[in-house]
Amino acid sequence: MNKGVKTKKTLLNFILSIFLAVCVFIIGVYTSIEAVTYDDSFYAKQYEKNHVSFYTDIEPEELMRITDEIQSFLKGERADFNIEGIRFGEYSYLFDAQEIFHMGEVRDLYLTYKVVRNIAVILFAGVLTVCICLKKNVIWTALRNAGLINLVLILLIGIGAALFFDPLFTLFHEIFFDNDLWLFDYTSLLINILTGEFFVAAAVRIIIYHFLFSAVVCVIGVILSRKVKY
Repeated sequence: MNKGVKTKKTLLNFILSIFLAVCVFIIGVYTSIEAVTYDDSFYAKQYEKNHVSFYTDIEPEELMRITDEIQSFLKGERADFNIEGIRFGEYSYLFDAQEIFHMGEVRDLYLTYKVVRNIAVILFAGVLTVCICLKKNVIWTALRNAGLINLVLILLIGIGAALFFDPLFTLFHEIFFDNDLWLFDYTSLLINILTGEFFVAAAVRIIIYHFLFSAVVCVIGVILSRKVKY
């Protein structure tokens, strides 16, 4: 292999590695968030652990029904966040105007990121298909590199979250929301259901899921880069 061909192959490897790494990150993070957000067993365990039923005066079965409504809203299956439920023994609307507005913004963020994730899946699959059709074996090395990059990134994010969770949580909201309506006081039902401990546990799961996803991508890349010959 002459120097010019080797340089082109190295450049192609670099470009593909970065491109696939971005796709893997977008796909892995959103899919991990989705897996946690719609996992009823996770909510049930957190509600029990954080004594949510006691602090909100909502029965566990009713909490799970309310959770289903919240999940439906985030999926875009429910039109509004005017959720009714039994609290203090009475059936009424549960959330105030601030909570309703903020959750509307959260849903917009969820649905927008879902579109971005789906685009990333299409681009990822498209580039993979083109490279296979053109018999570009470098794609498998790039796939391995993309997995490795994401493993390093998620480890750094995990360390940062462990050391500075509250500042990073605040920074996230300041970046993605252009108001302070995400700040609630201790009387908010929303934050008494979805507590700080809940979000810490959710973040841990998201990081673990994305780490495993990245590891699988990396392993597939390693295996195919060694076995597939053109």
